[in-house]
Amino acid sequence: MNPVKGLVWNLPGKKKVARTAKHPIKVNVWGCFLAGSFGRVVCFKENLNADLMCHIYKYGLLPTVRKQFGYDSTLWKLQEDNDPKHTSKLATNWRMNNNVPKID
Repeated sequence: MNPVKGLVWNLPGKKKVARTAKHPIKVNVWGCFLAGSFGRVVCFKENLNADLMCHIYKYGLLPTVRKQFGYDSTLWKLQEDNDPKHTSKLATNWRMNNNVPKID
């Protein structure tokens, strides 16, 4: 398959220069879902670190599970990978202090 190329008018000896974004805007997205519904979505431009992870837990995760399950933390569990941001002391302590159960 050949891609369709656009035609460009140029003066003889001139080459077309394609414009590219050197540093395109980066948008990160965190979201959660439950068995029968979707939870909140948090968009951010910063690099994710433990502080931002705690912010996401507070404003993304907790409102979702509290709306669905109330304050009973025995009805749900958080599943994450072993990324250092998730396993950091700050994030681990935040989850413990806020009764966020995690799948081990």
